[in-house]
Amino acid sequence: MPRLDTLPDAIAAENLYHNLVIVYVEGDSDVQILSRLFPDFVGQQIEFKTPATGVAAEDAPGGGCEAVIKRVIWERPAVPVWGLVDRDIFRSRRWWSRCYATDNRTFKDHGAFGSEQSIPAWVEPLLLWEIENYLVHPEVLELLCRDMGKHAGSDPRDTDWVATQIIRLCRQLLPIAAGNSYLHDHGRPALPTHFALDCDAPSVEKKVRAYVAEAVAGVKVREPERDFDWHYRHVLELAGAEGESWRQALAAALRIVEGKMLIERIRKDFGVRECPRFLLARQIG
Repeated sequence: MPRLDTLPDAIAAENLYHNLVIVYVEGDSDVQILSRLFPDFVGQQIEFKTPATGVAAEDAPGGGCEAVIKRVIWERPAVPVWGLVDRDIFRSRRWWSRCYATDNRTFKDHGAFGSEQSIPAWVEPLLLWEIENYLVHPEVLELLCRDMGKHAGSDPRDTDWVATQIIRLCRQLLPIAAGNSYLHDHGRPALPTHFALDCDAPSVEKKVRAYVAEAVAGVKVREPERDFDWHYRHVLELAGAEGESWRQALAAALRIVEGKMLIERIRKDFGVRECPRFLLARQIG
């Protein structure tokens, strides 16, 4: 950890001198995405930083949600800084009632889940699973694909059709979301990023079930009732009903699917040659 007796004064002086709203985020890629999403505000009214910004390497608190919280607590109340953390903090802490909260208003209420699931009021958890999920806009994706994808130069496809394809890819990731929660519940590593990349949803579920069964074999079960099916049921509830409009269905699914995995599937399915995260952010901004 950084030295608490020396850092706050220096950081406070820097932040107050620049007269910007400082928001700490989990990593460098988050800074780059948010800076592209809000180009008119960055440097003028707001600045995104990682928790390690301005700290000597040997003292850096690292990255991730817990580092954001530590850095914000560290500077408050001397400096009015803020933090943004991914929704996956609640998986990380095994706070399942908030992780799987289906009512958005309740989810955002810091006091709705009791003090044992609270985080500082100056740190805001994202409604969607992670920063990358805010880049998933069918209209923008289609524009990008016309420039970079296998259909470059062709007429734009119907937005409803594009959205349906994205939701199909989201559905493939729901068993993976449940699998990763189940694995984390038992202290096991998450599924690989490219897991079952070429499979349809039923095949993905089958592969996930086989993978997690092998991964937790011989591991002491924390809570027997919280098996894979328990997590999968909650994931499906959070992801919404099949019959909803595509806007409702996509908004619901993006609360639980892992954005980096989704964008990789979109990239492959739409024939985009390189990872489009930063290009999408710039286009949206």
